[in-house]
Amino acid sequence: LDGGVLDPEGKVAALVEPIGDPENSGLDLNKAKGLYRLSKREADVVEELVCGSTDKEIAAKLGISVETVRAYLKSIRAKLGVSTRTAIVSAVHNLRNAQQSKP
Repeated sequence: LDGGVLDPEGKVAALVEPIGDPENSGLDLNKAKGLYRLSKREADVVEELVCGSTDKEIAAKLGISVETVRAYLKSIRAKLGVSTRTAIVSAVHNLRNAQQSKP
């Protein structure tokens, strides 16, 4: 595991860096919003998630509770057909990669 530490109990810890600013990364969140039929607020949550924000940070930024953020994430996972927050980010990034590979 590059950049991670394995402890004696078999647990793994890894340093994770934010993916970055969606506006400067070529991500089209409007495309994701339309394709997956995300609400405006769900798209806002995805945008913050792509930036590497935690549930608590997303809640503070959007002026909603952590529980509401988690409810949005649950809805987003269902709409995208994925089971983790990492998979949400991956799906959004895959849209960009698919668009960039077209001639």
